[in-house]
Amino acid sequence: AGLTAAEILAKRGFQVTVLEKAAEAGGQINLADKSPDKGKIHWCVQDLQTNAERAGANIVFNTTATRDIIDSYSPEHVIFATGGIPIMPNAFKAGNVVTTADILSGRITPQGVDICVIGSGMTGLETAHFLAEAGNKVRIIEMADTIAPGVWFQHLDDIVPKLTEAGVCFYTSHKLTKIEEGSIETLNLCENKTKKFTCGLVVLSMGVRPDDELYNALKDKYPNCYRVGDCAEPGRIHSATRAAYDLAVRIK
Repeated sequence: AGLTAAEILAKRGFQVTVLEKAAEAGGQINLADKSPDKGKIHWCVQDLQTNAERAGANIVFNTTATRDIIDSYSPEHVIFATGGIPIMPNAFKAGNVVTTADILSGRITPQGVDICVIGSGMTGLETAHFLAEAGNKVRIIEMADTIAPGVWFQHLDDIVPKLTEAGVCFYTSHKLTKIEEGSIETLNLCENKTKKFTCGLVVLSMGVRPDDELYNALKDKYPNCYRVGDCAEPGRIHSATRAAYDLAVRIK
């Protein structure tokens, strides 16, 4: 979202600076491309960055945006494209609980571990594939009555056979109710019965929430503040880039 807005605004003649806290652009795509067979998805970031820079946008890496840094630019407009944060319910915080971001970023590198992945959205499925390829025993726990509700069928046709071949087990209509050291407990929504799964690691794939702390802190400081991408509403690549484009063409 940030790169798209930068490209369009630069083409329109604005002086654009992108403050990027990481050493490379891409946000969550830098996690999505770590799953098996997904490396080429990063090409879209390379295209967006190249287009933004060719249009005249200046991208400053390894710089966490703060009020003082933003003030130093005396901006007329400030666009927050700070992405999203993996959802981690307080009730499930424990030493053996991590998020998909922890796995895909390489912060956690389990091998030979019994793992339960909670949630079967595309991120959960791809993380399960990543973990299974690393030699772990993986179960996917899904509260809905089908795997990956809402995921495009062609994506499922591609990944589900790979997961099955890797030995991943699927449990639908199972709602996570408790996490303990070495196990989880679920409620089978069809049978109204509890079930315990032994596991050494729990990986939560419950989506993301907007990372809008900086926006909320500064929205009253600047007259023209905007949010785009997951910072405004969690979505997919097309929704982030579309929202950024729509914003960039109407800014005056």
